[in-house]
Amino acid sequence: MQPTRHPGGVRRHAVAALAATILALALSASPTSHAGPTGPVWGELNAQQKEALAPLQHNWDSLDPVAKQKWLTVAKRYPQLTPEAQRHIQERMPKLAGMTIEQRRTSRENFRRAYELPLDQRQALVQQYQELPPERKKELAEQARRKNDAPRKPTRQGANAAQGVAPAKN
Repeated sequence: MQPTRHPGGVRRHAVAALAATILALALSASPTSHAGPTGPVWGELNAQQKEALAPLQHNWDSLDPVAKQKWLTVAKRYPQLTPEAQRHIQERMPKLAGMTIEQRRTSRENFRRAYELPLDQRQALVQQYQELPPERKKELAEQARRKNDAPRKPTRQGANAAQGVAPAKN
C-alpha cells in the first residue's frame, strides 16, 4: 500500500535537505582566508553578502573569524539557491550561529544518520513526528537538550591534556 503523499511534501523535504547540506558543508569547511585578525566587520561586506547573511547582522561582529569565513561561503552559494531554500537557510541561521562546536558536531552526525535511511523511512519518521502533540514534541526537545548538555567522558588525549601530559607519539 502506497503512503498518502501530501502536495509539495516531498519537494519541501528535498529543499530542506539541500539547504541543510549546504549549511553543513559550509560550516564544516576550512576557511580559506581572513580579512583581518577578527575577519571582516559587517560594514565591510558587500550588498550580496549582507542580503544572504541578514539574520546574522546583529551578532556578526562578535563571531570568530573562522565562523565568519564559513558563513561567507554560505553567502557565496546563496544566489544559486531557490527562493524556498534561501528562506529555509535564513530561518536557520541564527540558531546555527549560536550552536557550540559539540552541538554542530551532533547535528551533522544526526543529519548523516538520517540520510542513511531510505527515503520512504525518512518520510514516515518525519510524518510521525509532525503528528505528535505539541507537548510530546517539547518533551523530546527537552530530552535532546539534556542529552547535549550532559558532561561527556574526556577522550584519552583530552584527559592527558587536562593532567598536563603530552599525547603519545605514534
